Amino acid sequence: MTTRQLANRLFAQMTILLVLYGAAALFAAVKFLPGDALAVSLPYNQIVGVRNVLLDLAIWTGLLAGGLTLLSEAAGSARSPLLTWVYRGWTALLVLSLLAAILDLLEGRYLLELPVILDLVLIVLAALALAGTVEVARTTTGSVWWLGMALAIVCVIAGMIPPANPAQDRVLRALAVGAKFHIAYAVAGSAIAIAVLSKLRPRTSLALPAGLAVAGALAAISPLAAVGEGSAGLLLGLIGAAAYPFFVVIALRGARAPGWITLGLGMIAAGGVLSTAAAIPQVGATMAGTGLSELVIFLTALGVVLLAWAASPPSGAALVWVAVGAVVSGVAALLAGIVQVYVERVLTVGFLDTQMALAPLFVIWIVGLAVLAAGLGLAALPGQRAG
Repeated sequence: MTTRQLANRLFAQMTILLVLYGAAALFAAVKFLPGDALAVSLPYNQIVGVRNVLLDLAIWTGLLAGGLTLLSEAAGSARSPLLTWVYRGWTALLVLSLLAAILDLLEGRYLLELPVILDLVLIVLAALALAGTVEVARTTTGSVWWLGMALAIVCVIAGMIPPANPAQDRVLRALAVGAKFHIAYAVAGSAIAIAVLSKLRPRTSLALPAGLAVAGALAAISPLAAVGEGSAGLLLGLIGAAAYPFFVVIALRGARAPGWITLGLGMIAAGGVLSTAAAIPQVGATMAGTGLSELVIFLTALGVVLLAWAASPPSGAALVWVAVGAVVSGVAALLAGIVQVYVERVLTVGFLDTQMALAPLFVIWIVGLAVLAAGLGLAALPGQRAG
């Protein structure tokens, strides 16, 4: 198969993974409501693990598809036996990961749930994919994408290092997850976005991936402030939070960016602001264990997916549904997190009573996720691709 055909098939796989993620996110959200009928048959930890794995694999798949699109534009859409075999192996990896999730064989580490053997398979396939796309580095944006994906592989390896003690485990998990989402994924996704924007505006700046990498370094270590392993300080945290919207505005200035790029960059900026603010010790300690910390990953991850999708986006109708669902669920989750922090940490109300008080916001959150899932499903239908 040609690189363009492989990219299209990977985009299709990413869409399927996102539809499954939307369904898993809905099941997980329902468990916050009183009287959960699935409390026994489908434990919360299991469905959250399935949700996280689906989202992470969707990001990997979308970024690989975007990279192959860049390769086909830089070097022509040629046949590649190596990349064809990588695609077949990647398809097998997705199937095995779904089976592991269904059979409850995932590990219990947040956002590092894939079993070690599947992590090893992912590392090998991703490394082979990078070996088969070296030519993409002939372009500046292609080289940025390549470096971002290489860093993502390093982050997966870091997450597999056996910790010597609980404190080291917290540090390794924070760095492996934080650096992967806030630096590696954001840089690779923004490279794809810049490649699309460069067609609309020839002198597009690479300030976006560079700025996201710098700001992402602080966002990556922000969870350490909550566990007493590090801190950033008030001034540095505020500067990092301001950097996200600043570089996004620079990237979009003077260009009528496609909706996928605008929405994706907006979500990454929102997630980055929240995460970088958490690098302030007092803020990080307050956010830890609340819905705000999970909202950071939701915004950042979905934002990266949308940037990858910009290389071959679905129709505008799917964008509207995804945008509305993402905004409604994101705002509801943000309000729920703020209320949870105030009621639990300030008013010292019990956890269960707090959850009952948050039920109306949870309902809105679920409605938003349902709209988001519908938009993802619309994008998966035949004839919905805009280009």
